[in-house]
Order: sequence, then structure tokens, then C-alpha cells
Amino acid sequence: MFRLKKLVIVLEKHPAYVFLGLALIFGFIFIFTLAPLSGTDEVTHFPRVYQITDGTLWERKLPNDQYGGYLPSNINRMINDYRNLSREPTSGQFLANTQKLNKEYGSIHNVGKQKAPAIFTSTVFYPPWAYIPSVIGVLIAKLSHLPLIWYVYLGRICSLLAWIAITAIAIRLMPSGKWLLVTIALLPTSLTQAATISADGLVNGLSWLIIALTLAIIAKQVRLRWSILGVLTFLMVYLSIIKESYWLIALFPFVVPISLFKTRLQSIVWRSVSAICLASAVVW
Repeated sequence: MFRLKKLVIVLEKHPAYVFLGLALIFGFIFIFTLAPLSGTDEVTHFPRVYQITDGTLWERKLPNDQYGGYLPSNINRMINDYRNLSREPTSGQFLANTQKLNKEYGSIHNVGKQKAPAIFTSTVFYPPWAYIPSVIGVLIAKLSHLPLIWYVYLGRICSLLAWIAITAIAIRLMPSGKWLLVTIALLPTSLTQAATISADGLVNGLSWLIIALTLAIIAKQVRLRWSILGVLTFLMVYLSIIKESYWLIALFPFVVPISLFKTRLQSIVWRSVSAICLASAVVW
């Protein structure tokens, strides 16, 4: 009993470690229990990621004013097969066909030589750097010649690990309310977004990190050096060029009072440069 209380006390002092452990456990459960490509818009994000791994960084315009690209036949077939699962009339048929597809694509290693057009217009606004973690995972699967289903699983795993790392840093930086961020990050919606292939996990993690770092600066737990200001500007611009509507969160560091800067000139220079970078990113 004494040891249990001591463990609880230790864990209370280290919310980032608690988050790290629980996020890994539940994140991997989500990765392997959710049907492949069944995450929110994952069936359109995955072909975009695969397109990037083939060296095509931007979507191509297809006939009928649609956007997408040309994917290998087996990759295209896998995407369509898992997409059709959502049309199953009962949960029993959904599960049975999911297991059937998992077994089939768990044994196919060849992506297919012929290419077919695939439409994924909804992801046209996402730049290639929005998918860096997932792209790394799919590239590992391609270079290792793994079964096609592992293209999805490794893309999910790398997305989850990147989100966990960014969020853990944000929790460490938060001057107060650490457990609130832990709770928000461990909500099923947050975990699902992080454990599936999309840009949402990266967007959420970067948003929390920007807010946490700004609050740490205001609480004087982080000193305002040029290196810190450079990191802030990078995070702000990176977030705004992944998902344009998040530029409002990217503006949050501007609430840092002038009194916390070394000099008034430092404040003016940083705010001016950051504002120009953000404006350029949003316009672009």
C-alpha cells in the first residue's frame, strides 16, 4: 500500500511521463484495432502520402476538374476496397470483410506496375510537409518491401510517435494546467487523429506546443533569447502553412509583453519579422 501511494505521488509530479505511457499504450491499440484507412478522411490522406513518397509533391489535376494522382494498381485497389467497407449494411459484415481484407493485403508485397488515376481532391490544400511523419513510415515500408497493409500501419505509427513527442514537450513546458493538457490529449478524438494518417495530429501537437511555450515565456520559466524567438517563429509559420485557418493560434505568441524582451528593439524586430513571415504564409 505504501509503495502504491509513493508511486502515485511520483506520477503526480511527472504528468508528461504519465501521458507518454498512456498515449503509447492506447495509441497502439487504436492503430491496430481501427480498420485500415477508416480514420477521419484517412482514405484520402493515405493516397496523398503515397503520392509524396513517389516523388510527386503536389496533387495533379485530373479530368472533370478533380485533383489527385496516379497510383500503382494494387495500392489503388486497396484504397477502394477499404473505402467500400463503410457501405456494409451490418457491423458483422463490416468486421468479416475487414478481416478478409487485412489477410489479403497482409500477404501482398507488390504495389503493382500499372498506374490508375485516383481522386483525392479534399487534400489538395495540404502541402507535402504536413505529412512528414506518415511519409517516413510509408517510405520505411516501401524500402523494406513489407506487405501493403503495413504501409498504413507504419504511416500511423510514425504519425503517433511524432505527435507524442511534440505533445510531451508541450506538457513539460506548460507552467500550469499540465493535467488539463494531458486529459485533452488522451481524449479518444485526439488519440484517433494522432493514430491515423492525416495532418490533424501534427496540427494539434504544434498548436499545443506554441501555446505552452508562450505561457512558459510569460511565466518566466523560459528566457527570451534569439534562439527561442527563432523556434517560436518557425513553429508559428509551420502551423499556418499546414492548415491555413490555424493562423489565429499561430498569432498567440504576440501576447508576450514587451517587458520580457531584452530590449524594445528586440521586440520590434521579432514581431515585425514574424508578422511578415506569417502574412506571407497565409497569402501563399
